[in-house]
Amino acid sequence: MEPRDPGTTDRTLFLALGLLLIYGAFVIIWGFIRVERRAEHLATVELERALEVATARIERTLSPVLADLDRFALKVAKDDTIRPAELLEFGTPLLQGQQAYLAVKLADDDGNELTLCRQDTSWLLFQAEKGSVAGPPLVWSARDPRTPLAEWRLTLADSLIDPRTAAWFARSVGNTRMGPVWTTDRSNCGPSGGRTHVVSKLVRSERTEGRYQVIALELILERLPDMLGGTR
Repeated sequence: MEPRDPGTTDRTLFLALGLLLIYGAFVIIWGFIRVERRAEHLATVELERALEVATARIERTLSPVLADLDRFALKVAKDDTIRPAELLEFGTPLLQGQQAYLAVKLADDDGNELTLCRQDTSWLLFQAEKGSVAGPPLVWSARDPRTPLAEWRLTLADSLIDPRTAAWFARSVGNTRMGPVWTTDRSNCGPSGGRTHVVSKLVRSERTEGRYQVIALELILERLPDMLGGTR
């Protein structure tokens, strides 16, 4: 038997050691990859849970608003025409009961609009006709909304109103899904005339074929969490 070449033995050992090191490195790297994937999976799961919680919270917060909008829609669809005194009767308890609400709005495609507005120390009721073409809207004002409308102070608004140019009206008319639409608008009711949110909806008449109106609630979103702790 020929003696084994020491060089060959060393090369074999070196190769085996190299393969072992490569395998060990592969195992370590694969372990890191699995750990990273596991961490990414856990992070994704946590993110999904956080989104679910946030979505549920938003739905709980907004559900009373949408319920009030639907209740308003049922009345408008049934009654077809709402007069100022009727909007005052419907809107007053709604605005008094929810601190987030600033105004209740109703408008049609002829440019007529009724808006009941709650301010810090007074209540305003706007009535615009035909996009204010014939003149400024009427404005009733009172400190106590329970006062009969005939006793409210009646003046003319200092600006013209055409609801058809407002985003809340136009976007509701163009909404093919017939659901609620959220917009922002510069308010006549909010603090210092700032921008507020408006949720609106197109309502088709149950009496007159082809007739529709757009209803809306104007509100301050920051006040919405207060609604969750109250009773309805």
